[in-house]
Amino acid sequence: MKKEPGTLSLQRISVALATPGSRTQSLDAIAGLAAIHGAQVSYVFIEDADMLRAARLPFALEVCRATNVVRRVDSSEIERGLRECAVAIRKLVAETAERAGARWSFEVVRQRTATAILELAKRTDVTVFTAATSLPYQGPVAPEVAKNTDHFPAAGESIVVLVDRSAASGRAVQVAHSLAEMHGIAIHAVVAAGTRPGLDRLNAQLRRTTDLDAAHIQSLYRPEFSDIVAAARARRPVAAVLPITLVEGSSERIRELEDAIDNPILIVK
Repeated sequence: MKKEPGTLSLQRISVALATPGSRTQSLDAIAGLAAIHGAQVSYVFIEDADMLRAARLPFALEVCRATNVVRRVDSSEIERGLRECAVAIRKLVAETAERAGARWSFEVVRQRTATAILELAKRTDVTVFTAATSLPYQGPVAPEVAKNTDHFPAAGESIVVLVDRSAASGRAVQVAHSLAEMHGIAIHAVVAAGTRPGLDRLNAQLRRTTDLDAAHIQSLYRPEFSDIVAAARARRPVAAVLPITLVEGSSERIRELEDAIDNPILIVK
């Protein structure tokens, strides 16, 4: 892609991490993005409040995958496992951010996962999460779990950016461009508008500021949010970048993204 006009200004990037299944392969890329733009990375470990409430119900049971043995859920064991996971992940993100030369912080919050992610997105320039953020708790986790740091993304893969008529959309394109430049990969755009002229203007703007051709742009006229998500998923992206305007009204849209896209999702304000 051609260089985006203007300078992308990022002051804070938040990364939502949750229960022990949280995937960490994007941490190097996000720390690198923060270092390039002088942003601070705020890593937020989310203890899913819904999961913990369910664990305290008197009829809550768990099944051992290896033996099929059924037993009562021990909420204190879950709490202990979450504390251990938070310690392991804090160590990992410290190593990752310091290796990239990025400023960083770490905190633990207890909240519904989708709600926490949406609140982060409303006060942060870029918020990153993955589908695995909301995986159910699988039992105590050893620090080794947090050491799976496959590099993201790999050469030859692509990023999909969702485009609407908001100013945040322009910044989303810049963020996608910055990641693509860092890793030498392609970008695909899914463009959504409520009018045909609006679609035409967005497409023309993309062509002016990038070198995307028709094969890399999909236009959607008056789409439902599910249509936009399906179009993004069909591109099989290693990461999806979207403006906050597409999700700011509903935490359920966060869940819809988690259900549809397995790889990192970046919300840009």
